[in-house]
Amino acid sequence: MLFTKPIEQISYDDVVLFCEQQISEGINLDYKYDFPNNLEKTIAAFANTFGGLVIIGVEDKDSKPKLPANGIKYVRGLQERVIKIILDNIYPPIFPEIQVCPPKNDFTFVIIRIPQSNQTPHAIRHKRESYVRTDDINNPEELATINELEWLRDKRVKSEDFRERMYQEANIRFNNLCKLESNASIPHSEVTLSLCPLYPAKQFLSSDKILELINKNLTGTMSSGTFPEYQFRYNKPIQFGEMQFVNNKDNGDISYTEINNFGLIYYRGDLGTTDISKGDKEYKYISAIDVLRLINKFILFSSKMYSDIGFWGLADFDFKLGKIFNIQFEPSGLSIENSFHYTKPLLYQDLQDSTTRESLIIELCKNLARAFGCVIDDNFLKSHLKDSIKGL
Repeated sequence: MLFTKPIEQISYDDVVLFCEQQISEGINLDYKYDFPNNLEKTIAAFANTFGGLVIIGVEDKDSKPKLPANGIKYVRGLQERVIKIILDNIYPPIFPEIQVCPPKNDFTFVIIRIPQSNQTPHAIRHKRESYVRTDDINNPEELATINELEWLRDKRVKSEDFRERMYQEANIRFNNLCKLESNASIPHSEVTLSLCPLYPAKQFLSSDKILELINKNLTGTMSSGTFPEYQFRYNKPIQFGEMQFVNNKDNGDISYTEINNFGLIYYRGDLGTTDISKGDKEYKYISAIDVLRLINKFILFSSKMYSDIGFWGLADFDFKLGKIFNIQFEPSGLSIENSFHYTKPLLYQDLQDSTTRESLIIELCKNLARAFGCVIDDNFLKSHLKDSIKGL
């Protein structure tokens, strides 16, 4: 997939195969037959909106690739040409990924992969005009309105506030449900996992479509455990999506999952085990392998959901672990901390790329181990991560 494959590995044949899929131009994809006079407008608009992909060398018909896709004549300096267009015309400059495919019969394709920017607005024409990308095939780049410019200039503060409000409301719903269940509480350490567009601004789909996508994209098996848990059998609608609250009174396990049509994927639940086989005293611990498996299933599920709803841009990944003081961490370690927090902005490509996902999970688990006063070997984590992937 051209959206996620390492840019330097994209070949001429990859582009031909992509074009044969007849994917329409849209908010994150644009075909250009050759270098246009206003390439900077398209690049800046993608950066101002959700990011996107420009493929030069593909003629379009009714917004879909016209076949056969042959590319443009290969000459030296095509990458430098793109860079010059950006540096001469866009302020502040944008630094996208660029690939000039190894030529075939002296023809090539130029791939420009633009990330969603956090330095907006990017303006063109002597800093006078800022554009945003739209779904309108007749008018794919639209001059930003006053409200949109205000949103861009404020570094999307309103969107950031809205994201934090969604987190808070999810926490409130969880706490209210616990109160309704006779003040139920999580018996071990408490994990909160969330992923949300860094700058949420629109609803990606209608609320009645969310449950369909959730069940389609469940990650895991009944034996290894799924994400979301219990195959989302105990779901209930909320204002902008679906939630599931489980209070298993047999083992005390409590979990809450919320997924909404703004792109929030939120999980809060128990992470830990009590072992009574080691003497009279209860032995509570957290397994590094359980942490690794949960994060892996969560990210795999999220990547499939984001692909289906058409999200392209930066996402806020957040992992919190509370109530960890004096809790043992397996394979070895005892926490003197009260909590652990890890957060990282991720590009859509990061979620889709297996190598990047592995690096993220290993980095998080190693940082978590340090909070418990121990060090985990990379090879230990990689081997268990491979095992967890086999079971999905």
